[in-house]
Amino acid sequence: MRNKPKNLHLMEILHPRMPFNSQQEKIFTDAKKGFDGECAADNQMDAFLDNCIIINDLCLQANRFCQIDKLIIAPSTIYLLEIKNYGGTFIYDNKQFFNRKMEERDNPFLQLERTEQQLRMFTKAFDLPIYSRILTMNAAFQLHGSTVDMPLVPYGQLESFVRFVANDRRILTSSHYELARYLRESHQTQNRYEQLMPFDFPELKQGVFCSKCEAEMSLVSRRSFLCEACGSLITKRQVVQKSLEELRILGISQRAGGRLIREWTGNQMNLRGIERSLQFLNKNDHSNLL
Repeated sequence: MRNKPKNLHLMEILHPRMPFNSQQEKIFTDAKKGFDGECAADNQMDAFLDNCIIINDLCLQANRFCQIDKLIIAPSTIYLLEIKNYGGTFIYDNKQFFNRKMEERDNPFLQLERTEQQLRMFTKAFDLPIYSRILTMNAAFQLHGSTVDMPLVPYGQLESFVRFVANDRRILTSSHYELARYLRESHQTQNRYEQLMPFDFPELKQGVFCSKCEAEMSLVSRRSFLCEACGSLITKRQVVQKSLEELRILGISQRAGGRLIREWTGNQMNLRGIERSLQFLNKNDHSNLL
């Protein structure tokens, strides 16, 4: 199961509650597209790779920090995969990467090369070759200037790539599991280079917002909130659980008592009902209510 990046989760909370400038909107849109692409890759790959060890979102720090979208330890090879959800036309020219407007973008092939160099520092004692590729998860992606020797797996070739990886039927040994354990132990839980979206908590709009479409939800019965835009329904207890999670991500969960949750949700619920829900959640630890 792939965890949603902290900054994306934060932006999803903030987006209906504060205005984003154009740069912030782009960061938010790119982050959503990137995460959607990673989840799509998981759905289309993982179930077929039963003879492999899969590590998602591996963050390593040696000479520099690097993040690996998907690492697959197969019996005879380590697959380092960067997942991109690019859409439209891009141009690769003289080791530079451009969109169709000829605006230069970060070169994913250079990024892949640097990440492989970092990974080798952690795997050199295990004597397994590294096979690095960029997976593109959008069928509409086109790259002008690409050559057959580029480390690229277009979306249309993903199925055959998965079959290629799965075709390694040798047996995983204790050495493979030792490598996986070593990499997981080396994982950096804090990315010091990640810049979280700034916000001013007192200025955030209060209310209950739909997780599907971001529209504001209204209390329509003793137990439920309704999104009139898309028809989604959520119980009061789920709203309290959702609010606790939002306040935790915002970094103010220590103050998240009944009164703060009542204000955060737009004063639509009575305090006694919120406190009953908090008691229930604390007693049962129902993190699956969402």
